[in-house]
Amino acid sequence: MMIPKDQLPLLMLIAGMGVMSWLLIRKRARSRRQLDSVEFVKTLNSSLDGSLPPAKFSGAASVGAPKEVLQWQVELHELARQLKAELDTKIVVVRKLTVEYDRAAERLEKLIAQAQRLREPNTGTAKDANESRGS
Repeated sequence: MMIPKDQLPLLMLIAGMGVMSWLLIRKRARSRRQLDSVEFVKTLNSSLDGSLPPAKFSGAASVGAPKEVLQWQVELHELARQLKAELDTKIVVVRKLTVEYDRAAERLEKLIAQAQRLREPNTGTAKDANESRGS
């Protein structure tokens, strides 16, 4: 099938518009999926923080899925909640330890400065005493 040369630009324009439409639709669907997953994470985080009551699992997102899959999904959500709680606890402990280590470092710096101040006059008088004895 031969396309006349005068219709070739028009066909290329239509094909280009088709490709652009397909790309935009695909991008929109992908961003919608990402937005849904971000919303899910925000909801999960806020429910774990206690600011919202925990969402009841309706299984609507997995309509037609076998019971084993739904149970597995519920178990995964529970595991994620437990792991987040463990991580939050560890973060709190690390923050407290960091504060304690900073205080200890400040105390050490003060003690080092104090030891240097105490050492300076002693070395100065010892030098003076040695010089006066030697003369």
